[in-house]
Amino acid sequence: MEQKPKTSSVIWKINRSIQWKRLKTYLMWDFLLGIAGVLGACAAIESRYGALDLARERSATWKGYLPFWQRLESWQYVCKIGTERVTVEIGQIAVIACVILSIVFCIQFLSWLLDWSSQNRRLREYMRPIDELAMTAEKLSVQGIDEERIQNLEEAIDQITASENNISTGDSDLQGIENAINNLLKRLQASYREQTRFVDDASHELRTPIAVIQGYASMLERWGMDDRATLEEAVHAISEESEHMKELVEQLLFLARGDGGRQQFHPEPI
Repeated sequence: MEQKPKTSSVIWKINRSIQWKRLKTYLMWDFLLGIAGVLGACAAIESRYGALDLARERSATWKGYLPFWQRLESWQYVCKIGTERVTVEIGQIAVIACVILSIVFCIQFLSWLLDWSSQNRRLREYMRPIDELAMTAEKLSVQGIDEERIQNLEEAIDQITASENNISTGDSDLQGIENAINNLLKRLQASYREQTRFVDDASHELRTPIAVIQGYASMLERWGMDDRATLEEAVHAISEESEHMKELVEQLLFLARGDGGRQQFHPEPI
């Protein structure tokens, strides 16, 4: 009989926390999108009667005793322009916006459900070395193991260094634990190397525009106030390097979202 992984409950709790946060984010953005759509429609209505004025008196009315969809259709937008009160029916706009948001949320909810299981599989794959370690330890605890073997394993773990990150006791009974620990160490080391390389590359890319901006700032401090040409050159260079830094930061954010699985990727034929 196949043993159930020891980390199943932990994986489920982690995945539940991640997915609920994602669902809350969907709801928040859908709500904000709906508010933005209503405000945009009201602004478009007012623009027909001249420039927008935030000080105008505004209100919205609807028939509260009707069912939900009929209540939406009864919405009216009232705006006081000058001495005249303008009333515009916005029920159809509200219904269309609500239908669109409902469709968007249904798509998001379906994607959320599908991602729940796939995320669970990914987390289970990440936790496999720990499962192997736990099951091997349980097996050894049932079979029994003498103190000398435990001492040998502890000494092998204590001798782990940056250059020698594998453990080996030469005991076949401890081979399962050794393999699980070695696999976990390899994954941790590979992840650390990738993060270090990413930080080094990002630091190198950002160092150049920062140095240019500092150089032109020093030049402005010395001669910029008295030399119009120097001032224009420095401002232009600082603007270009700032734009370059902005692009670099956006690229770093793109990579970070991709690494966290939050970047949407939609390939299209060329």
